[in-house]
Order: sequence, then structure tokens, then C-alpha cells
Amino acid sequence: MAIEKKPLKEILLSPFNVILLMALGILYFTLFKTYRKHQNKIDPWSLLTNSKEIKLSLPNIVKLVVLNMLHWLSFLSFRNKNIWVFGSWDGKSFLDNSKYLFLASQKLSPNVRSVWISNNAAIVESLHARGYRAYCTWQIRAILYGLMAKYYFIDHAPLYGGLFAPTNLWLSGGAKIIQLWHGLPLKRLDSLGSKTANSSKITKMFSGLSKLSLFNLFVNYYVVAPSRLFGRLMSESFEVPKERILFSAYPRNVFYKAPTI
Repeated sequence: MAIEKKPLKEILLSPFNVILLMALGILYFTLFKTYRKHQNKIDPWSLLTNSKEIKLSLPNIVKLVVLNMLHWLSFLSFRNKNIWVFGSWDGKSFLDNSKYLFLASQKLSPNVRSVWISNNAAIVESLHARGYRAYCTWQIRAILYGLMAKYYFIDHAPLYGGLFAPTNLWLSGGAKIIQLWHGLPLKRLDSLGSKTANSSKITKMFSGLSKLSLFNLFVNYYVVAPSRLFGRLMSESFEVPKERILFSAYPRNVFYKAPTI
């Protein structure tokens, strides 16, 4: 029996997607209005994006709605466990834990396809010249690998660098996002520093509503920690359950001990 294929337009305009689009639009409009009204008391935008560099404006609200639609559609992708996507900081650098794990992964298995995503063309060209897979953020191949990758590796705040973050997390639906971070919480990280016993109800409400945005971060987000002590701190800082803390040495530290890459 032949399976009837629905046209893309019908899928995109399905009742579920239309309702989701409207819900996200209302959410961001409410955030915008609340921020204007309570901007000296609360910054809901930082709760939503984990980035203070992104301005809360109507154009960005429209972009967020579109990007979230793309994000939800990406959950329909078929993921390949042998495709790994890497990115670092704001996409303009090739450094830190993401860099060293990317280099080490080249020797793990001939089946693993490691891909570096960046918004710096010079870095992409340099990695290409060394024989590595690397693409600019919204190149066709970067998008395809983003939709196929089972694992995403980052080492900074998810949207550090702007809405069009270099690792294309908007395409990560269903993939595992591994936060390698770039240091240890010897100082108070944002989440720990913002927690108080007297957190307002509106802050808690927006913290809950923000989970509609980049939803995969709240279901498939893992954080690497080098010890049990730091595991507890990382769990609190990144607001992930202890079951999603991965205990491992940081890749850059391993490299310094045995620099064979």
C-alpha cells in the first residue's frame, strides 16, 4: 500500500505548527512588554537566551519565532551517531575544549565524521587546508550536517555570539548537546549568581516559559565535569539534573599532558 506524501506547505501550516507559532509570538511579545515595564527589576531576555548581547527588539522576536519553528521541525530529522558537530565561543575562534576534542576525534574511528561549524571564513579555510571538515554557519553542508548530527559539542553559553549561534543549535532537535565549558566554577556562574531565596514569581514564570525556546536544551543538554565536587556545582550552575553530568577530564588538559595531536 502506497503511503501518501503530504506537501511541505500542508505540513508547515498544520494546526499544531500554527498554534505553536502563535504561542511563541505571544510569549516573545509578552517578554518584550514585561521587559519594557520592569527593566530595572528583571531581565527575562537573559533567562530566555542566556545572552545579554542579544537585544530584545521586534525584529529579533520575529527571528526567534521563525528559528523556533525550524527548531521544532528539526526533531523530525534522522540522526547519525557517527556525525559530531563542534563549535567554540562566538564562532570566531578555534580554541578551548571544543578544539582539542575536535582534533582528538579525528583519530577515534574512521566512521566518525567530525565537523567544525564557524562564522569565521578564515578558520574554515584553514581547517579545510589541513584536511578537516569545516563549514560556515549557514552553508548548505553545515545545515545538512546540523540536521544529521547526533552530537553537538560547545564550550560556551548556547547563544553566545547572537541568535544565529555558530553551532546551529536551532537544528539540534533530538541530538545530544554536550557542554564542555571553558573552565571551572571558581567564580559564580550566571545561574548560581541569579538564584535567591526571594526570587519573584514573575522571574520563575519566565524561567519556565523560556523552556519553549530551544527546547532541546532542556531535554538533551549534558555538561562535562572533571570531578564529583564540580559535578554538583555544574549541575546547579547549568540547571541540569545530576544524571546529565558527564564525568571526564577536559580535552585541553589531556592534550597538555600528552600533546600528540
